[in-house]
Amino acid sequence: MATIRHSIDTRRPSRAVRSIASLAAAGLALAAIAALAGMAPAAHASDTSVVFDSLPTSDPGNYPSLGFQATQTAEMGEAIHLGGTDRRLASIEVGFSSWACETGGMSTHDCATTPGDTFTHPVTVNVYESGDANGPGALVASQTDAMVAPYRPSQDDVHCTGADAGKWFDGTACFSGDYFTHVFAFPEAVTLPDDIVVSVAFSTTSAGPDKALYPGTGPYSSLNVAVRDDGVLPAVGSVPDLNAMYIDSTWTGGYCDAGAAGTGTLRLDTDATGECWAGASPIPMRVTAIRTPAADDPAPAPPSLPTTEVPAPAPSTTNASGDPLVPPTTSDTIADPPVPGESIDAAYPAGTFAPYEWVDFVFYSVPAFSVQAQADASGGLSASIPVPASVPAGSHTLVATGTTSGIVSTAAVSVAAAPGLAATGIDPAQVWELGMISAAAILAGAAAVLAAMTRRRRLG
Repeated sequence: MATIRHSIDTRRPSRAVRSIASLAAAGLALAAIAALAGMAPAAHASDTSVVFDSLPTSDPGNYPSLGFQATQTAEMGEAIHLGGTDRRLASIEVGFSSWACETGGMSTHDCATTPGDTFTHPVTVNVYESGDANGPGALVASQTDAMVAPYRPSQDDVHCTGADAGKWFDGTACFSGDYFTHVFAFPEAVTLPDDIVVSVAFSTTSAGPDKALYPGTGPYSSLNVAVRDDGVLPAVGSVPDLNAMYIDSTWTGGYCDAGAAGTGTLRLDTDATGECWAGASPIPMRVTAIRTPAADDPAPAPPSLPTTEVPAPAPSTTNASGDPLVPPTTSDTIADPPVPGESIDAAYPAGTFAPYEWVDFVFYSVPAFSVQAQADASGGLSASIPVPASVPAGSHTLVATGTTSGIVSTAAVSVAAAPGLAATGIDPAQVWELGMISAAAILAGAAAVLAAMTRRRRLG
């Protein structure tokens, strides 16, 4: 039998880039009334591990970068080897350089920006299987964000003069662009191979599939992907070839071989001298994966739930192993459904969830949290799921959600009315009133008996 645990909700707030509920119970002589007030459903924040890290330990003012507009590039990336053992993709953080001025420009020496102002542009991160000189392997995962990018600071005419004219000053040096990072979260949590190609893709005025949408010289024309030039190797994982990049450009000058092997397609770009991309690798990047749960992991906080009727979430199409999801087997039957307080036995086959992850069980459509149970080493789970007292008689959906994998498995279940109670449950006010009436009746009866006994003694 799986380990089952009840717990009270506490949730960690979500992480920003660049940068209910209480359970109240009052015990009465004849009843216990519980109320749960919640927020919108939210997935648990899973523990993650870093499996590749070439980000600097502290953000520099800027790094060298590849200008997509300047080089007519639609996509660029790098082959990397992942460290550690966790492989379910959680997020990829990438370093960029913004050369965009809110007004004016660096070359015209009139760059001006209101501090803190930003612009938004759609940017995609793709993950491929490892490839060869012809290109990367099959696409494994892709995530497009409306990325918020900063305008670079205004030029500093006091500190940045001569060859540095038009640049901004960070207190130490003058820079053309402003380094920043963006985290791309991958909700599908696909399983990665050890060797992958990670690329960044977006459109500008002269490059990319959506270039027709970006005429003129908007800030997107000054958005670049950063590359490290300090010779520091990744702290986690490795780059198999520091003298190679994957590039998709329509400009022959964008390639080491001057486009001899073709343009306009994502392919490996390098040369025999080892100097073409020297000092331009790796791309600042951090890849995190969902940490594999352990048998002794404590149960996380249960989900926060709304107090009104909402549709049950749709089940996942694949299980944690990547195979088609198989619904659970339950003990619930139409002929003999359980009543609130009784349990439904549910069995989920191996591979449904991640090994040893905790699973939340909730009855819908007015969500009612039941228990948490921990999957076994195979990702299977068998548990008795208590029907909460708040669940009315009728048809319901039992939803099991893996707190690490995010896998959702659903089952249709029926609940019968408790004997002598209406299908919609008991009104606490009625319980109190009935309790008071019953208590008064008992007291009145006791007083009558006592009075009768007193009369007998007096007559005797």
